[in-house]
Amino acid sequence: MSENYKEKYGSLNSVLRFLQPGSSVSTNANDLISQLNAECSKLTNCRVASFFLLNQTTFEFVLTGTYSSLSSFEARKVFGDLIEAGFLSETLKSGKSTQKQISFYEVAYLIPIKSNEMVFSFLLLIIEKKIILSEETQLVLSALTLIFTLKYFQLSVSNKNTSKESKGKTELIEQINNLKQGTEDLHKIIDSIHEGIFLIDKSSKLIQDANQTAVNLICTPKENLIGKEKDNFFLLFDNNVFKDEIITKEEALLITAEGNAVPIIYATSDILIDKYEYQIISFLDISERKMMEDKIQQSRFELEHRVEERTKELGKINYELKNEILEREKAQQENLKLLLAVQQTNSLITITDLEAKIEYANEAICAKTGYTLAELLGKTPAIFKGKGLDSESYKASYNAVRSGEQWTGEHMMKKKNGELIWVYAHISPIKNPAGKIINYLGVQEDITERKLAEEQLFQAKAKVEKAEKAKSALLANMSHEFRTPLISILGFSELLEFELTEKEQIEMIHAVQSGGKRLLNSLENILLLSHLESSNLKFAMKKINVISLLRSSVALYSQEAKQKSLTLEFDSAVREIIITSEEKYLSLIINNLLDNAIKFTINGGIKINAGYSFENNIEYALISVQDTGIGIAPEDQSQIFEAFRQASEGYNRNYEGFGLGLTIAQKTIHLMNGKITVQSTPNIGSIFTIWIPTDSSNKINLLLNKLFD
Repeated sequence: MSENYKEKYGSLNSVLRFLQPGSSVSTNANDLISQLNAECSKLTNCRVASFFLLNQTTFEFVLTGTYSSLSSFEARKVFGDLIEAGFLSETLKSGKSTQKQISFYEVAYLIPIKSNEMVFSFLLLIIEKKIILSEETQLVLSALTLIFTLKYFQLSVSNKNTSKESKGKTELIEQINNLKQGTEDLHKIIDSIHEGIFLIDKSSKLIQDANQTAVNLICTPKENLIGKEKDNFFLLFDNNVFKDEIITKEEALLITAEGNAVPIIYATSDILIDKYEYQIISFLDISERKMMEDKIQQSRFELEHRVEERTKELGKINYELKNEILEREKAQQENLKLLLAVQQTNSLITITDLEAKIEYANEAICAKTGYTLAELLGKTPAIFKGKGLDSESYKASYNAVRSGEQWTGEHMMKKKNGELIWVYAHISPIKNPAGKIINYLGVQEDITERKLAEEQLFQAKAKVEKAEKAKSALLANMSHEFRTPLISILGFSELLEFELTEKEQIEMIHAVQSGGKRLLNSLENILLLSHLESSNLKFAMKKINVISLLRSSVALYSQEAKQKSLTLEFDSAVREIIITSEEKYLSLIINNLLDNAIKFTINGGIKINAGYSFENNIEYALISVQDTGIGIAPEDQSQIFEAFRQASEGYNRNYEGFGLGLTIAQKTIHLMNGKITVQSTPNIGSIFTIWIPTDSSNKINLLLNKLFD
């Protein structure tokens, strides 16, 4: 269906509105003609639409209606030119429309308006050359203009003198008859349109009227269509068209009376008649187009099939040739990559013949030694051997590769300017597919910086070892100097405690004992940390039972927990956990964790758990110490394992100690191939967990424990 049918049906709607009693069409004659011009412009997209009416007195066709000055002048001029060219007389004789090109871009259409086979007015349209008015559109324009003209006559008659009332009534009756005739003509035009048309009651969705084309397409009399639901005749109909959209257009299937499906395209528009809402559904049979599309699709399929078959034949014919080309290109690419890799690598590469004469040297060795390629070609690698250098390495490498073996070693190389560098060399023979040696390949790396770094590292190591010895001596001296007076202080304070009777003095001696023990504990932690950091520390590893070790630690700290009104519980799902570890240091770690838990817990208690866990296919013995203490903020959890660090630091911190307990625990566990983790929430508590790899026999113990439980 062509796109201008939308405008056509819009104009037909205006005609139907005009025919309604009490319609909104203007009652002023000039405005009525202006409305006609507007409808014509809307229907044809013309630039100028003008109406020339026959003057009954002068028998001249006069421009009628209201226009702008430019359109009025242009319309009169074009109409006059058509008269002079004889188009007017030709149109009057034939009664058919004529057209004339009036400029390079525009064409003038002159459409006669007839009543009772008599031309009484003309419709003049000025349209772009590319727009062609179909015969159907011209018929619609003729009917539209005829009805508007009769309405114009009706308005003119109503304005005449009352003395001519009788004559006016006669003319009015004649005009009404003409109007009826025009309506019948309009229905004939609608019936002659190639598109089927339904008039639908929008509220009931029932068919109110249908043109002859619709009747012919559905193959049933019109009376069988009136009053039926439109959905009975449309398949795959888009329900959106019955919403408030002004115009929609879609493809669907029309169901005929025989049950056949006819492909159509359709469009809908709204219309108001006597204040009732209707819809006009127009549809066009596109069966031929669909058949052509099917034929085109079939032809396309056959063509694609032929192309595919031909492509297969060509592919089969060229298969071997393509493979050969690909293999050659692949070999060339591989050779190119190897050549570029050898040329661009930082390694020093030479290729010699069987007499050890250089046949190839890459850019790196030229840049490193200062020799040009021309200076190296034909020379032996002895060019890089200066006086006083170890010549045995050169002889050993040459003898090795001549016998078909590879040689690897370090030696010094002399540059062109006499500077010496250290290189790590790898010399190997190059053999052909038959296994015969045809060349020798030398790949060398400059290790001068590494050699210097090794020398510096050796010197630094010597200094560290010297400092370590001094540190050990200092720590040994500190241990003696601090321990001796501290032990004396603690011993004499215990003796004094039995001699004193006054409460104040006893509290003072207790303070001395507490301070001495604190100082002694801090000293032992510092010395222990120093031993852990020394390189010569060795653990006395042996098999121990973790459960027994935990019970001893709980018994040791139960009294201290009781003094703070804290609970101290031990729980284990297994009876025995055997690991290989250093008992002394593991006990120290557990004691440090218990000491911290009691120290940082005010209310609640401490709970110790033991068990097993698997991680990354490794079985671990787990020891966890859980408290309800002050907890540790997430941002402070990373620093608690650092030496001399606590979550609360400075002079205002609330808890004593150097902050070495967790540091010692972490370093010790790491030396035992284990780890220590922490989970903590401020004001809720913390869980410290020790992970120690178990012996392979522990798996059997675990199964036995579960069976006995």
